[in-house]
Amino acid sequence: MAKTTSWILYIFLAVVSTLAWVHGETNLSRCFYEGGVYEQHVVFPVIDDECNSCRCTESGTVTCTNFNCSECMFNGTLYQSWNINAFNATDDCNECHCTKSGTWCTKFVCCTYNGTLYREGDVLPAPDDCNSCWCVSHGRVSCSDTFCYFCGYNDLGGPLRPGDTFTASDGCNTCQCLRDGTTNCSDYKCCRYGGTPYQAGELFRATDGCNTCRCMEVGTVSCTKFNCDDCLYDGTLYQPKEIFRATDGCNHCMCLESRTIQCTDMACNNCLYDGKLYKPGDKFNATDGCNTCWCSENGTVPCTEIACINCLYNGTRYQPGDNFNATDGCNTCQCLPDRSVACTDVVCINCMYNGTSYHLGDSFPGSDGCNTCGCRSDGSIVCTETAC
Repeated sequence: MAKTTSWILYIFLAVVSTLAWVHGETNLSRCFYEGGVYEQHVVFPVIDDECNSCRCTESGTVTCTNFNCSECMFNGTLYQSWNINAFNATDDCNECHCTKSGTWCTKFVCCTYNGTLYREGDVLPAPDDCNSCWCVSHGRVSCSDTFCYFCGYNDLGGPLRPGDTFTASDGCNTCQCLRDGTTNCSDYKCCRYGGTPYQAGELFRATDGCNTCRCMEVGTVSCTKFNCDDCLYDGTLYQPKEIFRATDGCNHCMCLESRTIQCTDMACNNCLYDGKLYKPGDKFNATDGCNTCWCSENGTVPCTEIACINCLYNGTRYQPGDNFNATDGCNTCQCLPDRSVACTDVVCINCMYNGTSYHLGDSFPGSDGCNTCGCRSDGSIVCTETAC
């Protein structure tokens, strides 16, 4: 009996010792898997398996993924089922995926148009840049057949549609594409000077930098012939040793032999307000159109501060209730009691004739000087045909 008790005690101590050893290994956060030892949270590959992996958990156990590690051979290339990226089908339009059961591809109907692949239902531009085309069943392309008005193409290759304006071939006149596909261009006489086109009557600087030129009605250029030893100051030429008033209104300047300008530098009591010079004591309107300002002796500009109840539109003041033309020339506006301006929003149809824009219903003299022309609702111009 004593011997039996001893054996039971020995077995009990052995079990307790084993549990203590297992518990001690678990506290070390290690996992034992197929002969390897791994730390907690470590992810490691499965032996002889290219797509699954295992992980050592906090409890000391090992968990592994269970993907089907199949592969697909498609068009000479090997793909894996665990790779979620799609690859192109042989038609370069559909997409394929490698699945557990083999290769699976979409089955869209595809159209080839102008060298580009489209799927059924896609909308694509027609060659005329006006109509539209669609990829339909059996790989066919169907296009609308609307008649399109164009006036040629711009410098970028895009179509000129009705309403578009562009520079004429002479470089200075302006043309407009009309609704019937014809063009209406201004008819200025143009001059070329220094490689630049100018319209008749236009002023520009001569190449010597000091003279001024004008484009004449006959297409020739006429220039002044000042001695370029003069000095140019505020748009005016002065001869050497000539004395003139400075732009501040109180100092004086002289044109030197070196074509440079030298000015006195006296303190001025004049006042500069809104780009204009005023003398001490001068009174003038404030920019708000209702207050008054004056030039003080120290050159400052004080103004009254009366609350204004008018409206400012395009540089002009209007009283509440006033009606006036909008800047587009065809809509009308009204000054409201809260000083805001409300305008109608009618679409304006303009006609271009000899470089001038006219509104719907306008009458104006023809280029022959005796007939009369009018602006029609479609943007075209009609003229009387009286013999002159």
